[in-house]
Amino acid sequence: MNWSFWKKPSLIAPPSSPTVPLLSRAGSSREGVGRAGRSAEDWLTALPRGYRKYKRPARAYGMTSRNELCFLETYARDVFTGQGKIVDLGCWYGATTLSLARGLAANTRALNHRTIQAIDLFEWRPWMDESARKASLPRYLPGQSFYEDVKQLLRPFGSLVSVEKRDLLEYVPPPEPIELLFIDAMKSWDLAQKIISSFFPLLIAGKSCVVQQDFAWYNSVIATNHLLMWRLRDHFQWMHHVPNSCSVAFLCTKGFTASEMPSLSPDSFTVEMVEEAYDYCRNCVSSDMQIVLEIAKLGFLLSQAHVRAAHQQMERLAASTRGLPEHMLEEVRRAVRGCPAAKAESAGDPVVTWLAEIEAWASTKPAPKRRGFFRSWRAKESTCAAPSPVALPDPKAR
Repeated sequence: MNWSFWKKPSLIAPPSSPTVPLLSRAGSSREGVGRAGRSAEDWLTALPRGYRKYKRPARAYGMTSRNELCFLETYARDVFTGQGKIVDLGCWYGATTLSLARGLAANTRALNHRTIQAIDLFEWRPWMDESARKASLPRYLPGQSFYEDVKQLLRPFGSLVSVEKRDLLEYVPPPEPIELLFIDAMKSWDLAQKIISSFFPLLIAGKSCVVQQDFAWYNSVIATNHLLMWRLRDHFQWMHHVPNSCSVAFLCTKGFTASEMPSLSPDSFTVEMVEEAYDYCRNCVSSDMQIVLEIAKLGFLLSQAHVRAAHQQMERLAASTRGLPEHMLEEVRRAVRGCPAAKAESAGDPVVTWLAEIEAWASTKPAPKRRGFFRSWRAKESTCAAPSPVALPDPKAR
């Protein structure tokens, strides 16, 4: 597919990948036209205008941005064909599922696989408290289930949604094709390995869209996203980075079986592989969000005790930025404290010196809050809360 039709100033060139038809023939007389009546190219071209006009649905409580919800709703409405199902991994309080259901309710041409599979543990964690406060959600105790509340929230969409309480480390999905896989669950290396081995073989070559919701985030564990999509680059083509968000979408261009899945253990990546992977991934996000990938890379190198490479990465960051926000600097300090080499080396060793210099750099004065790329973070945070609770629209009336 020639991507020249899709030129948004804030996006840099996508990584090179095999030429394939974008979301190829979908049962229509024109190649690339979905059964919902709009070609994927037309949908992508119209997205910038759609982002500007989209209003966050009432009761869409979650940590996803308005743009991400727009992407999902319009995909389900305009592009989804029913050749495979929609799977929402890590749906939390159901904002992404709700938006997908709104789009699917308006899609009258996709006749098959009209049930969104929304999966989560639905167990409250203390870090969720802040998001709950912003969205005026009920307060839960650590470990308390909110499964029934999410089911009730999505009940108006009836059979369009199946809310499932699952442990993804143990769950084996049914052997049904997947057309859209939204992933907000790769929070550990074990989870990442299980997700790719269980769900990726169900993707449809030339059709399926995979959205990595954490891709443009800075925690070191998000290297699961980056190193995975680089390692599987022969199976995927970059598709779209949702503006002012962490979500990056990829088109599955080549299918695979479970036996073909690579091992995704952190110690299987050399420093050279990490460098190549981040050269690739840097081109998957807008220029103002590339810095978050650099922080994730630094944290990953520290977690694997590649201290010399981490120090070189810190020097590049120090030379190219005027400062970072406090939450990113704290992530670097946490990575330094958790670095295995921090306890293994004696005083005076170069490793100790490098770690001390990285920590000193991460302890510098944070950058101003509203400068350069930080605007996108402010925009993301401002869209986390849903509007005041009102009754959900009747999907049957759409």
